[in-house]
Amino acid sequence: QGQFTFTRVNQTSESSCHRYSIWLAFNTCTKRSKETMGEKSPQARMRKVATHGKDNSLEPKRRTKPDKVVKKKKRPAKTAWSTAWWLLETKNYEFNKLLAWSALTIYLLLTLTGYVSLPKQEAIIRRVPRRLLSIQPMRTYNFLPKTEWPFTLKNHPEQFETIIHPGDGETEVVVPTFWSPPIHQNKLMSRDLAMHVGSCAERDAFGNIVRGEKCPLDKRTIFVGIASYRDYQCRLTVESIFQRALHPERIRVAVVDQIAEGLDIACDVPLHPCENQPEQALCKYKEQIDVFEVEAELSLGPVFARHLGNRMYRGEYYAMQTDAHITFVKNWDTDIIQQLETTENEMGVLSTYLSDINGSLDDKGFSLRDSRPIMCNTIWSGNHMEHDQQPESKPKIKGSPQLEPWWGAGFSFSRGHFVVNVPYDAWLPMIFQGEEMSITLRGFSVGYDFFTPERSVCFHHYERKHEPAGYFYENEERYKKDLSVSSMKRLLGVVHMNPEVEPELWSHRDENIYGLGNARTPELFYKTFGIDVFEKTAERHMCRWVDNGSENGMHKIFAKHLRADGMGIDYEELNYRFTDPAPGENDDEEESEDEEESDDEDEEEDDEEEEDE
Repeated sequence: QGQFTFTRVNQTSESSCHRYSIWLAFNTCTKRSKETMGEKSPQARMRKVATHGKDNSLEPKRRTKPDKVVKKKKRPAKTAWSTAWWLLETKNYEFNKLLAWSALTIYLLLTLTGYVSLPKQEAIIRRVPRRLLSIQPMRTYNFLPKTEWPFTLKNHPEQFETIIHPGDGETEVVVPTFWSPPIHQNKLMSRDLAMHVGSCAERDAFGNIVRGEKCPLDKRTIFVGIASYRDYQCRLTVESIFQRALHPERIRVAVVDQIAEGLDIACDVPLHPCENQPEQALCKYKEQIDVFEVEAELSLGPVFARHLGNRMYRGEYYAMQTDAHITFVKNWDTDIIQQLETTENEMGVLSTYLSDINGSLDDKGFSLRDSRPIMCNTIWSGNHMEHDQQPESKPKIKGSPQLEPWWGAGFSFSRGHFVVNVPYDAWLPMIFQGEEMSITLRGFSVGYDFFTPERSVCFHHYERKHEPAGYFYENEERYKKDLSVSSMKRLLGVVHMNPEVEPELWSHRDENIYGLGNARTPELFYKTFGIDVFEKTAERHMCRWVDNGSENGMHKIFAKHLRADGMGIDYEELNYRFTDPAPGENDDEEESEDEEESDDEDEEEDDEEEEDE
């Protein structure tokens, strides 16, 4: 009664050693008499080691008579002290010393009470903190790198590497290393593995920062990736991120700042001297802001810039992507986390095109809008698909984000493993239209599902007081003229959107990193959403089906097929195919649709007034 074991638990430490936690599991076995303690059981051998001091044998001493118990030499304290010394001073492993001392104190108490009656042992066990006894063993994933918090690349010059610039194939550029290659292992990722990705700003009682779901919502870290090209509003965006957050201490911003030296202001330069205004985010939270500067002439468009941003991720719990000219609402961090967790989908990704800033915020920074865009209007443009203007209306699903087929680059919020499993492709230079199709289909193949947020937490500056100093395509003349053509062939080839092109005609470089997963296929996506990649056609009026809160809408049809463990929607069980809900109607009947939408909104407002009354 009262035995316990030590079990190794994962976590790689700094000096290539292993840090182990101790799992205390108390066996609830029946009361044993003194005679049973002499049996050659694991319990008997463990008790022998603890009670025979200098005797290192694991076998119990022979008894002269079977009906007698060998008298044990009571020297448990010395052995317990030797064990404690080995645990705390061993060169092989780095233990959490507080946990080791706590465990050995219990060990000593139980050993000293070896001949004490059972009620007294149970009284000792009851005094052990419940939190200590609730520790469970965690599976070890040796391929996962160490996670740190707080973290800044400024203090880790070793986490950079030299690569060949994708534009000219000759220039060497130094870039951050990836935190980890994709971890999905070409299958649907397990929930246990997903829970091992994500740092917590508050360590648990044993010093762990990777706590999975046990990390409180207000302590879960957020990685914000921003790609900026000579954008004067980048600094204002960073200020907005920290100043409008309820818990800015758990946010880390990573900016890929493509600027022309001497002509543009870097994104990490404060708006005012820190001596005069130390409360500026760029002063107060400078250790949580990593700005990776890139010469503007080396820019190859948003895909390569966001690829560099993905390289700056370092194991945060959530990952967000947005533009460099954005203003956030008050308490945006707690709101967007609450929305994502409401989906109960570990593979959920909140993504949308952002609404315009005009008329969207009050003087205190709270949102004035009760509508949101949804990603559903995607059309063929030549040999590829691209997003058209997306509709905006009041949410049709209350209390949860709403499912949508597509992902948008303007805003994305997800668990951190989305950035790890679906990184931006490094070998798509000079691509602007098409990146969102690539991320959508690659993410779908890994098992991710896309939602539009129920409430907007930030807004876009579409009409700007000053135009940016330049655009990335001003560098087209520096590189090969057919660079974007070859990139588009690769993009479409990876996601099986150009079956008419032979695979030998496009590059397969690093396809194990920037390719597809095996949880789903692109063909399943095309079948489900009515897309024909051979004829380059798609079923029309998809927004009527997607932006629909009825039982016949996408959300309610798909949401019921969420896996029991929350690891995405089971499309094999779903077996759905979208067809045009209004065949024969023209797509240009926007006025009638707007009138119908406004009538619906008026009816909803009337219903709300009646409920209030």
